[in-house]
Amino acid sequence: MEPSRLARSATDLAHAAAQGEPVLADVLHLLDRAVGADVLNSSVAVPLDGRASPAITMLHTPPLTAEEEAGWMRLIPTHPFARSLAGRGLRTARLTDTMSVRDLEALELWELLLEPRGSRYQLAATLQSDPAAFTLLSLWREHEDFTEEEAAVVELVRRALASALEFHAAMTELRALAGPPERSDVLTPRQAQVCALVARGLTNAQVATRLGLSERTVRKHVEDAFVRTGCTSRTALALWWRSCAMVADPPLSPGASPTAS
Repeated sequence: MEPSRLARSATDLAHAAAQGEPVLADVLHLLDRAVGADVLNSSVAVPLDGRASPAITMLHTPPLTAEEEAGWMRLIPTHPFARSLAGRGLRTARLTDTMSVRDLEALELWELLLEPRGSRYQLAATLQSDPAAFTLLSLWREHEDFTEEEAAVVELVRRALASALEFHAAMTELRALAGPPERSDVLTPRQAQVCALVARGLTNAQVATRLGLSERTVRKHVEDAFVRTGCTSRTALALWWRSCAMVADPPLSPGASPTAS
């Protein structure tokens, strides 16, 4: 995969994650194209004490059975690599940086859960971590380890995604403290129409086409919305819009003149 295409795709997914959209499945597909793996999965809130089942999405292999989920919950506290990931913060690491394949194959975890799915070599990217649980993306291969160069590619994507998730969490806490704003009290009807489309990911040119405005006029409405809301970026403006109390987006005005303001 070309580096420029990887960078654009990772940037788009990080922006979506910052807005609270579910992106982990899409990130797995991106990493598969960029690095390649026999099996990939995302594991959300993996508990270190085995008391709760994490949300696990699998790629290139069937979903976990109920027996496999129970096995993971029972055995994850005994896995040296899992303990290493949870204790070293946010990073990308290979299983073989912590333990040998021979030691892995001596574990019950290997015999019951990994060997049947051809999952010997693991490259894990930790996205979130706290004393009780962690969230990570895992790439698995059966016959060869991941290279340092491949790990570096995954780390670039991991850093962007982890930062986006942290940003979203912080914004969610701030919005809870501030309470829901009434966007109808802040923006003019036209600014509200523009913001609604910006929040859907449209560019200024696309917003202009939808509303029958010039691109210059749309840009001015966006700038004015920045001033009125205190936002400093389109991502922040989209987050602000989605946090507002008004349920329905304002109606659009099809058929308006391209030079209307």
